[in-house]
Amino acid sequence: MKFSDLSLIMVATLLLICSMGVVSADEDNESSGWLEKGNAFIQQEKWDEAIATFLAATEQEPENPVAWFKLGGSYLSSGLASEAESAYLKATELDPEYGDAYAMLGFLNLFFRVPPDAAGALEALENAKSTFKDNPGAQINYALANILEKNYDVAKASLEEVIQQDSENARAYYYLGYANSENGNLEEGLEAFNKALEISPTYKDALYAKADIQGLLGLEEDSAKTFDTLISVEGDYAEPLIPAQTINSEVFYRKGVIAYNNENDTDAMKNFDKSIEENPSNHRAQYYRGIILFAQDDLAGARTALEKAVEIKDQFANAWYWLGRIDIKEQNFSSAVENLRKAIEIDEKLTDAWYFLGGIVGDYEESYTDAVTAFTKVTELSPEYADAWYFKGLNEYKSDNLTSSIDSFEQALALTSETFTEDLQANAWYLLGLMQTSEGATEQASESFKEAVTLNASDSVSWNSYGTVLNELNRYEDALKAFEKALDLDDTLAESWFNKGNVLRNLDKAQEALVSYDKAIAIDPQPRVWNSKGMALMKLGKDEEAIEAFDSGLALDDTLAVLWFNKAGALTNLERYDEAMEAVDKALTLDPEYASALTLKEQITAKMGSTGGESSKDEFVFTPDEAINNQTVIDESDNEPSMAEADLESEENLTADIPDDQVEESN
Repeated sequence: MKFSDLSLIMVATLLLICSMGVVSADEDNESSGWLEKGNAFIQQEKWDEAIATFLAATEQEPENPVAWFKLGGSYLSSGLASEAESAYLKATELDPEYGDAYAMLGFLNLFFRVPPDAAGALEALENAKSTFKDNPGAQINYALANILEKNYDVAKASLEEVIQQDSENARAYYYLGYANSENGNLEEGLEAFNKALEISPTYKDALYAKADIQGLLGLEEDSAKTFDTLISVEGDYAEPLIPAQTINSEVFYRKGVIAYNNENDTDAMKNFDKSIEENPSNHRAQYYRGIILFAQDDLAGARTALEKAVEIKDQFANAWYWLGRIDIKEQNFSSAVENLRKAIEIDEKLTDAWYFLGGIVGDYEESYTDAVTAFTKVTELSPEYADAWYFKGLNEYKSDNLTSSIDSFEQALALTSETFTEDLQANAWYLLGLMQTSEGATEQASESFKEAVTLNASDSVSWNSYGTVLNELNRYEDALKAFEKALDLDDTLAESWFNKGNVLRNLDKAQEALVSYDKAIAIDPQPRVWNSKGMALMKLGKDEEAIEAFDSGLALDDTLAVLWFNKAGALTNLERYDEAMEAVDKALTLDPEYASALTLKEQITAKMGSTGGESSKDEFVFTPDEAINNQTVIDESDNEPSMAEADLESEENLTADIPDDQVEESN
């Protein structure tokens, strides 16, 4: 604990205090002589002479408490608080009932220590109660000590007693407002501050307190006007609990916050600049300058301001968070992770820091488990944060934790939020549909994909997935419409041409199916497309062309047993049994448990006859196999927005305006 500097207003106050302590009638003439002489020096503000006079008196009369008391006042008026404290303590040692000396010790502990020693002041002022009737200032200080110790009822009772004796005591009303506002009674606090200002319109402390309360009550326009009045008042503050320079800086800071909340960034910046001019160590003003410059895309200026804020106050979580945001904008992702983790270390409840940390480690470091951990923390802190549930689900999906992912997407979709855009909702339904499909819940998947395309009708991939599950549900006409919608949006989507071909084949439109398969092959020739084309050709009785299609698929991948099997079937249809046997044996070599191939081999053998020469007269009916996976192949990069796309560049999706009370926590 240390003593603060002496303010000008405090010197004036001490002039009055030092005149306390009259000499009793039984004191001798010599004592009266030094007392009269010392008081004259006080009136002339000749502090060195006063000190010398009362110091001599204590040497002449070391047991005289009045001499020590007067010496203490002279020391204090000279700014020698430690020496004053020793003198006052000596006075109380000599006279344990010396109320005025106790009052001064309480006064000193409140106004000359940084921070105030409220407990020490209260102990001293308890012993000064005998002076309260004639010294209302001491009684007000007693109330202040109780306020600082959170004894609000005691403080209010003491202040109301002062007001009852003197209804024009502005200082008593000021601290009554202080007691009420600190105790959460803001309206009563404002009423008391207004009363103090009725009595003393230029009472700067009351003006500051009034503006502060108006701001807390949401009366920002009134608050700004009161701050303007305060700035126009000349002179110092009467209650120097905080250095005047710091208070002036705080006034401009508060005005800046009001302008910022009213989206008047120009006035906000002017006030923050003035705040910093008054007090270069106002880290919160630097902070707000930084986030305004960030919004204006002046990243270099924003970084300078925010780095200054954390240089002044290293444990400033919000500033570290915004430094991380700048890093994200500049794609310095390793630095962003470091700064966001720093913010979380300081304040583990800083939701946005967890949120963006999850985005970076998931999108750019591909550390999906860490991303899930971060987004889980967000959902614990803000259970209604739909976006966080969505990105939690997305990273669970990427880490193959499908059950948890389904739960997270369902949580997200059960919530409503302005930031949870229709695009994100559509993608949540889409991913939910994918997972339901993988778990065989085709009917539920169809409903999810339907929601996805309803919210985002321009998403060709979702239309394709919707068509796929409709096809599986034998809703062929609806499936065809879905694939045609996908192709209307993107006719380069080979997957949709392939799927359209399949559904046309299911509708017995094999000739039309061939057109779709050829489109798919022209874009992306895949073995499964050649396989399906071959099946369509067989359906049309074009087994020779079908064999060519199967061979084209095998040229791409000759390890696919199904292509060998289907080729064997087409060869059997053409009664080319030796070649058919060779093909089916290839299929069984690749898959010895291939049941359909085993059956086909028996049929080919029967056709060839027991000696391998004559063919059987039994009718042969071959059913081609579509064992190659016909499910939609998803290009995740096309349909899963990263946080950079979904949030990091969209200021509308951020809690960018950190409330002032959150900034205050780091003060």
